[in-house]
Amino acid sequence: MDATKNDLTIAFMGKALELLSARQSTIAGNIANVNTPGYCRRDIDFAGELAAALGKENVASKDERINLVNKIKPQILVDQSFYYRNDLGAVDIDREMAEQARTQLLYNTFSRLISKRFDMYRTIITEGRG
Repeated sequence: MDATKNDLTIAFMGKALELLSARQSTIAGNIANVNTPGYCRRDIDFAGELAAALGKENVASKDERINLVNKIKPQILVDQSFYYRNDLGAVDIDREMAEQARTQLLYNTFSRLISKRFDMYRTIITEGRG
């Protein structure tokens, strides 16, 4: 039996890595289009997506929560609230670079956390054999 299949923490962190990777790609697209007239910045609200799945009060079991987390798909949001240039360009390069760095730090953190979780399973398995 695969013990990690029923681990909500691994499901959560794995989905966070997937959403953060999609966010990095979206931010890279914003940076590539910084000088494109009329281009509106795009983003993915990965924290909101995960919080919505985990915060459902009518979900009773851990398996249901894992299924909700696994069903999350990245939703690309188009921000049309503010234009930075006269040609209706809506990308602020400084903001995008800061968000890219922030997203990379979060990705690295979740990557380390999931690695530690697997290390814990590895320790449990090897200690159980002795």
